[in-house]
Amino acid sequence: YLISTADGKPISVFGWFDVPATLADAGAQADFAGALHFWLAWSVVVLSVMHGFMALKHHFIDKDDTLKRMLGKSSSDYGV
Repeated sequence: YLISTADGKPISVFGWFDVPATLADAGAQADFAGALHFWLAWSVVVLSVMHGFMALKHHFIDKDDTLKRMLGKSSSDYGV
């Protein structure tokens, strides 16, 4: 939203109504929002990869049933 409205123009929602811009001609707003979007997106990617690696760590190093339970196996299958 902040990137799309940085030029001061509203956003049309399917032609039904317009969402007004919060600030007019805010180029710095677009730059800040773009940088924030970039770093938050990469944070989600890094956290997702870490989450996957930790599931593999539980499976191969800790030798517990965490990964199997994450994949939808019943915990009763493992005597828990």
